[in-house]
Amino acid sequence: MKQKAFLLFFFAPFIGILVIFFVFSTLNRTFIQDKTESLVQEQLAATAEIFKVNLAHLLEEGYRPEDILGMYKGEENIYYFAILDENKNILAWSSRYEGYLPLSAQDSGKTEPWVLSSPVGKIFNRLSPFSRNDGRVYFLYLGYSLRNLEEMTARADRDSLLMFSFLVAVGIEIRKS
Repeated sequence: MKQKAFLLFFFAPFIGILVIFFVFSTLNRTFIQDKTESLVQEQLAATAEIFKVNLAHLLEEGYRPEDILGMYKGEENIYYFAILDENKNILAWSSRYEGYLPLSAQDSGKTEPWVLSSPVGKIFNRLSPFSRNDGRVYFLYLGYSLRNLEEMTARADRDSLLMFSFLVAVGIEIRKS
């Protein structure tokens, strides 16, 4: 009877607490990840809009696309940056990874931002048109890093696992007593 009482009054509620902890931890992590991705998309959109205005002015002033790219090399979360003409031919591009510009013919038709899995992690991509005052159309292609989000998610996973392990260890220790 003592074993059954222990099971009813300790073990079953303990397992319930572990399940609730796991479920809420997972839901919280998912919520934070979704919110962060949304913020990154908004940041990418805002960055693209600012860049497009600046690019249009610089192109009107006669700067070459290659020269313009050099002005934006210091952007920390921008992994790659390209200026395309109206036919989506690449005029100039820059990447943190030499020789790496993941823009395919299939991608060049996209109108909504998309996420690309790369060797360095997830990257949000955005291809958006802009024009000079004379009506000539160009496209801006940006790749924005999600490295910080992935680091946050990995840390949250580690912390949840540590807390879960601690709760299990406490349960086992109490069971032994």
